[in-house]
Amino acid sequence: MLKQAQEAAEKISNEYTEAHALRSIARLMAEIGAKRRDEELLKQAQEVWEKIGTSKAEGLRGIAIAMTEIGAKQRDEALLKTGSGSRGEDRI
Repeated sequence: MLKQAQEAAEKISNEYTEAHALRSIARLMAEIGAKRRDEELLKQAQEVWEKIGTSKAEGLRGIAIAMTEIGAKQRDEALLKTGSGSRGEDRI
């Protein structure tokens, strides 16, 4: 009985170790894939920058920043409305 329990415990331990190793490998592969994707996106952005020139790229950068700010303001306004919406109705 003891021998069977030891064998079962060893099998479970080996399976856990293998699963942990596979999880680590999968995580590292995902990180490598993300880095490669980021490098490719950066390369594409640099190519676009070179094609359109500095002034146009700066203009697009400004537009992107403005769009980000507008989106953040709209999100904040929506959060404020949902947060105060029920309170506002109570006052009426």
